Amino acid sequence: MRKQSNIRNNGDDLMLTKKNFFFAPKNIQLSQLAIEFFEGVCDPQHAVSRFYSSQNIKVLQKKIKYKFKKKNNLLSAFSHKSFINELKIEQLSSYEKLEYLGDSVLNLIVTEKIYSLYPNLQEGNLSKLRGALVNEQSLATLAKLIDLNSVVLVGRGERQKLGHERDSILADCLESMIGAIYLEAGLKKAQEVLENIFLLYQKEEGKLFLSNSKLETFDYKSKLQEWSYREYKKLPQYLAKRNSQGLYEVQLLINEKLVSTMIGTSKKNCEKDLAKQYLESSLLKENLC
Repeated sequence: MRKQSNIRNNGDDLMLTKKNFFFAPKNIQLSQLAIEFFEGVCDPQHAVSRFYSSQNIKVLQKKIKYKFKKKNNLLSAFSHKSFINELKIEQLSSYEKLEYLGDSVLNLIVTEKIYSLYPNLQEGNLSKLRGALVNEQSLATLAKLIDLNSVVLVGRGERQKLGHERDSILADCLESMIGAIYLEAGLKKAQEVLENIFLLYQKEEGKLFLSNSKLETFDYKSKLQEWSYREYKKLPQYLAKRNSQGLYEVQLLINEKLVSTMIGTSKKNCEKDLAKQYLESSLLKENLC
């Protein structure tokens, strides 16, 4: 029995059957495509083709100046485990393995770049700089530049919580995308794609992504920890809880007193930003003088 969806796209009725994935305009938006996945059981191969030919993927490929060749890897690179679990299709896998591979590839490329760019930096500072460049917040910033949030496929529960906008998921998907490119085109092409993204960052932000100035601003939590212990012989505390919107509400306590609160999608980023905010506050500057 055919199941009809109430969703319309450019005036066309969208139809689903239990055996086959229905056909619709190739430039369908992925937000629409994700909804269609959940309207019925789709044939995996049709799903892969539809994803590959979507307008969102075309825009992504134009931005990074690379056209993906292996459709299955492409779909896996942007499929969160919540999406795969809800589909219950064994032939499809989430991005986790590709993320694991991409993490190593990305670290190698960045390490080689900063090693060449900053020959006078010692090993310890090179490691810190790499940590400032290859972390959840920095990678999520790059992911947003190329609109990865528009191609991430998450389950219905995650989408309701705006999971496709979460820094942790966006950073993971950037790594899985690099992993997919490495698998099908090799290290040189993966490096070219990353360099294209770095150039986009430079154009958007007006500064180099691989700048060694990030050494000065990266480790706010460690700096605050050192200051707090020196002043009070006590470490700062971060208390986090989820609010009704699914966001993190993080409190910073110094000397066991609440000094600031922040709300965001990432607990780690909130903690880092709270530490930065406190270190840069006029009150603390007076204390340090």
